Amino acid sequence: MMRMTTSRRRVLGALSGVTGSTAWSLPAAAQERRLVANTYPGLWEEAHRLHLLPAFKRVSGIDATLTPMLAVDVIARLAASRGTPPFDVILNDEGPFLANIDQDFFETLDASKLPNLADIPQKFIDPTMKGVYVSAQIIGLAYNPARVQTPPTSWDDLARPEYRGRVGITGPGSSLAVAWLVETAKLHGGSEANLEPAFAQLRKIMPNVGAVTAHPGQLITLFQQGEIDVSFSYLNLIAPLKARGVPVELVKPETGWVLLRNGVQIVKNTRSPQLAHAYVNAYLGREVQAGLAAAPYYLAPTNTAVPFGGELQTIGQSMADLERSVIIDWAKINPQRSALIERFNRETRA
Repeated sequence: MMRMTTSRRRVLGALSGVTGSTAWSLPAAAQERRLVANTYPGLWEEAHRLHLLPAFKRVSGIDATLTPMLAVDVIARLAASRGTPPFDVILNDEGPFLANIDQDFFETLDASKLPNLADIPQKFIDPTMKGVYVSAQIIGLAYNPARVQTPPTSWDDLARPEYRGRVGITGPGSSLAVAWLVETAKLHGGSEANLEPAFAQLRKIMPNVGAVTAHPGQLITLFQQGEIDVSFSYLNLIAPLKARGVPVELVKPETGWVLLRNGVQIVKNTRSPQLAHAYVNAYLGREVQAGLAAAPYYLAPTNTAVPFGGELQTIGQSMADLERSVIIDWAKINPQRSALIERFNRETRA
């Protein structure tokens, strides 16, 4: 077997994600290994194939295998295949990630193999080093300016009588709806640990609700079809819709934007930890993050060197503005998540 003689400096340089004509030279055994990761379906997959996979290949010489799959399904597959994981790196929202952090699914990240970590604020690095947040989705209030004369400014505004039959909501199976419930509860003295005020407000909102959807993407379809005019949503769902000419805006609630962090984790017992670190490092790089922040993806970057432009300037001008956004305490939400879903389904069917 050939010995690897590449110096540590050269390895770290290759891992940094800087564009260059020379790919990182791996030993033969490593080159034979595949790197398998998940992405979310739709624009997420498009963004990752266009920006992340080419950046990873430039530094590794490897064509990663990318599987469109939601986090809940990824975790189910990991649980069913201990010891021989079907993925090397996974994309995971912070709620599912934190809910499973004690399940021994994830490797501890080696910071020495992640030079781009130096550009990531501590707010976006898991303190246990089991993952790092590579982007953020911005949550606010969405409305149709062609049909709504008074835009919503508060989570409570979904109960306005003039919105009767025009409100769309989704349930707490989505992180989006959990954020809405938590922020509504806080307006009435509640918290992540006490969502009773949110359910009281839900009962007031229900006469206005024209649609309850299974997931956030369905709300976008209803906006496009003119079946709803007010909701809560993500910037990365609303901005592409607006770009296609649909009359829709996303506004900042009085209590502030809510931030949903999207993380990547290296899977325990990965076949290729070195490649996995190279993949994560490429994701953290300026080039990839700038690509994912641009139209039509609008994912807020976590790399401080990436400027905010276009629709992201709705949020703020810099990372400092992003860091002031509201972050949900998922450690308090996760133990009650199943009960929340059951209760929401029961009360919205009543």
